[in-house]
Amino acid sequence: MIVGPLPARPQTAGRAERNDMTPRPNRPRIALVAGIVATVLLSVGGCSASGSPGATSTAPAPSPTASADPGADAAFAAVMSAPVSTWRSSYLTSSMTFAVPGTVVAASVGTGPVARVASGDATLGSIPLAVDDTFHIGSMTKLFTAALIMQLDQEGVLSLDDTLSRWYPEAPNASAITVRMLLQHESGLAELDFDLVGTATTQAVIDNVFAEPPVSAPGTAYAYLNAGYIILGSIAEKAANIPYGEQVETRFIDQLGLTGTYLDGFGKGPAAVDGFDLGCAAGTGGDCLGKPSTATPTSPTPSPQWTGAFSAGGMVSSARDQAVWIRDLVPGVGTCLGHAGEIPGSNGIAAYCPDADLAIVILNDLLPAGLTPGYPGLLELAPPALKALAG
Repeated sequence: MIVGPLPARPQTAGRAERNDMTPRPNRPRIALVAGIVATVLLSVGGCSASGSPGATSTAPAPSPTASADPGADAAFAAVMSAPVSTWRSSYLTSSMTFAVPGTVVAASVGTGPVARVASGDATLGSIPLAVDDTFHIGSMTKLFTAALIMQLDQEGVLSLDDTLSRWYPEAPNASAITVRMLLQHESGLAELDFDLVGTATTQAVIDNVFAEPPVSAPGTAYAYLNAGYIILGSIAEKAANIPYGEQVETRFIDQLGLTGTYLDGFGKGPAAVDGFDLGCAAGTGGDCLGKPSTATPTSPTPSPQWTGAFSAGGMVSSARDQAVWIRDLVPGVGTCLGHAGEIPGSNGIAAYCPDADLAIVILNDLLPAGLTPGYPGLLELAPPALKALAG
């Protein structure tokens, strides 16, 4: 759900939780105009397109194993204890329902540290998930791309009102599609051919998009478009004459100390955990729902390298890094804002609630078809409770 235009110019049964608490780096806030929030950040409730009533279940949660770090328990209590127990219960219960192999949750309140809890497995039955494990974060990558474009606009390197014809005159409707429209998923261009991801160059992926007829007139309709963010990454490279990955690394990753964050395929960070797919539909009425015994994943699902499409979904990151990033990115406006991401084998969401001054991230090593619509909806109970906790 787009929330406004840009301004002009678990734990599953029998598994132990592993807790940790790490200080947030004392670094300057990334300079961004508030418009980025209105452009690419989804309201948390809006992430749930078709969440089922079961997402708000109040069934008792499994009893967690006591943490070895009381400090982490205390910091995490602002998110995971009453009156947020309803949210905790519904999330953990849902994790078991969907047979999620492993989950890492990270949260920070105010100037406090980033507290993290890991539950389940990184490798089924053999290697437990750790709080600093990294995941493929899919479309959560788009926040980095949008932030980069906004900074280049602020610096005068490009303008949000520049048209696609400046860099790609051969594109359909090139003189009518603006950078702003690409950010807001309003370009009207066709979606990329996902069969090219991981095998073709960025230019080949973009050429394929331009070869397809537009689906709507520029600026007249919203349609979520991975291709738009691939084009934005290329525009950032052409405008600044610096590779996309290098710009993201120097502007955001290095500045914020995101040591577990990198573009997949460049080998600059710890390998992402195995991802899994249940091979069944987990949506309302799907053949996974309520059948964990028959829907348990048994083998990893390879997550494709996003060669040619890095700026739309090629990032690997940790829950801690995403908590630091989303807090720094979102200014103090609105209620809870964030972005979800999914890629074969994993899915997640990062959100920041300015009213409660809370950042929260959930990363899972599972992606069955239809899971994410109900999964982010579990956060819908959090904002009012967290606001009450924050006083």
